[in-house]
Amino acid sequence: MLASALLSGYLGGDAFNVFETEPLTIGAAQLFCEIRNPILTPHIAGVTEDSNSRVSKMIADLVQDRMQ
Repeated sequence: MLASALLSGYLGGDAFNVFETEPLTIGAAQLFCEIRNPILTPHIAGVTEDSNSRVSKMIADLVQDRMQ
């Protein structure tokens, strides 16, 4: 339905950062080939220096707890 609205011009644009297949493969990306000017970005909103530090510390703490 979304693809139909984009192809017909009913909707003027689209932007996606979450896909049924992740990471987005060439085959899965073929769905967007006929759509004009799609904006496709990776789903990385939570990938920041701070979040990576917090996750790394959490994992290290879990490993340390299990080794005791």
